[in-house]
Amino acid sequence: MSKSKPARAKSKRTPKPAAVALPDGDPSAEWTVAQLRQWASFTDVDLDGLRLKADILAAVLVPLAPVVREVESLLDATNRSITKAIADGVLDAELHAGPIATLRILARKIDTEDELREVALAWAEFHASDSKPAKPPPIDNVSIPTYRNYCESLGLTVAGVKAAPAKGGAAGGQEQPKSKLVGLRSQYAG
Repeated sequence: MSKSKPARAKSKRTPKPAAVALPDGDPSAEWTVAQLRQWASFTDVDLDGLRLKADILAAVLVPLAPVVREVESLLDATNRSITKAIADGVLDAELHAGPIATLRILARKIDTEDELREVALAWAEFHASDSKPAKPPPIDNVSIPTYRNYCESLGLTVAGVKAAPAKGGAAGGQEQPKSKLVGLRSQYAG
């Protein structure tokens, strides 16, 4: 009587795929499943349970997707404010050209910093682990106060509109109140 050996239980571990040459550029639908899996292994994208090429491609593309901005950019809002202030006569486009250009540069810089920070935080969250938390990028604490100061000096804030000189003289067309010292000097000056 011959005894047969019991069948071995199949291992649930999948063998590591052999290295596959990756095309240049970012993953696309033209890539093979093996190439997408190779890319995922290099970029730490979890493909557990994914079998269909479309699902694998979608998972691989998530970290590459641009951050969608739902809020109006600061530069767009600044341009709207400047246009309105010029139309209302609060700003003179030629007289205030330098500060307006500087304000636009600051707005663009703040927008860019914000976009880069969002991408960096998304990357850090994606690559964070319990043993080694990712450190967020430092916050620029100078540009926004500088931007606000430029807005005030151009009369583009609530406080700045009250303080900014209107066409034809002092703020709101009214004479600025003199300080007590100026008043005393003018009173006793011969």
